[in-house]
Amino acid sequence: MVAVTDPDEEIFCLYTHMNSWSHNAHVDQRSSVFDLGSISVRQDLSLLSTKGVTGSVVWDASVVLVELLQSKQVPAISLSGARILELGSGAGLLGSFLLHQPIGHLTLTDQSHLLRLLQKNVAMNHPSIVSAESSRLEIVEWAWGEPDGFRSISALNPPRHTESESIFGLDYIIATDCVYNEFVVPKLVFTLHQACMLSDRIRDTLGRRSPDSKANLNPASTSAPAPDSSFPPTDRSRTIAIVAQELRSDLVHQLFVKSILEIGFRMVRLVHPLLVHDFIDNDDDDDGADPGEIASNRNQAGGASSSPGPPDHPASLTSAICMYLLWLP
Repeated sequence: MVAVTDPDEEIFCLYTHMNSWSHNAHVDQRSSVFDLGSISVRQDLSLLSTKGVTGSVVWDASVVLVELLQSKQVPAISLSGARILELGSGAGLLGSFLLHQPIGHLTLTDQSHLLRLLQKNVAMNHPSIVSAESSRLEIVEWAWGEPDGFRSISALNPPRHTESESIFGLDYIIATDCVYNEFVVPKLVFTLHQACMLSDRIRDTLGRRSPDSKANLNPASTSAPAPDSSFPPTDRSRTIAIVAQELRSDLVHQLFVKSILEIGFRMVRLVHPLLVHDFIDNDDDDDGADPGEIASNRNQAGGASSSPGPPDHPASLTSAICMYLLWLP
């Protein structure tokens, strides 16, 4: 992981190799159905033609994040028993994957006109969970930037006298390919900050009330969090936001990083073969392997060979996906 403290330096590092990136290397948005392993989601091409609507098809970042989570190679993330909120769930690829994992609770959100497609795809992959109205799943509308938007999220609205931590507060907030123009950045950053702040407040309050609060620590962690606050805690003492996005405009990306740091988040970028690399990572690589090579072909990444490979993209091109972990100190 690389600590991010300077927006200008981050942009300089990331955009040095931009000529070798391959956009939409993992998806075919011309198809009505997208398959990834055992998961199948329908894409609504008619909605995609509507101005301002992007969530009706699958984008690269969600595919890469699924493969990264499947690899279990990110020590800071453990899905076992996790309470997760996804912002901008879109066609539901990531949500459908997460419901195959041993998570505690999942809240999927998007704008109202995308909820029908989202519900349909989740139901197609998990008919028993949706038909039984499982306590593990919640699908609701959340318009970013609205001060009261969180009120529709049960995990952020515990009853006043509850002492249970089991279903309130969040371990992870996930957003994939949600940074795509300068107008959406302030609303997304506001919503990420609001959700993390409320979740941490709930966690702190209920943790003081409950003698069993230690039972909710990350099962993958056997020690106290590292004293170095430059890296995310591994004991679930803080809510961690996971932001995976495809690099497009350097100005938009710079605005996002700058806004995240200014509002008070700590921020690290993951370094992994499935993710875009910067020139510093490449220069410091002792074995001479290019950390971005694997991401150009799904058949080489994490054993996901049962999925159709990306069309029309040479294997020499690298992923344009980067991933950040954010948390409030």
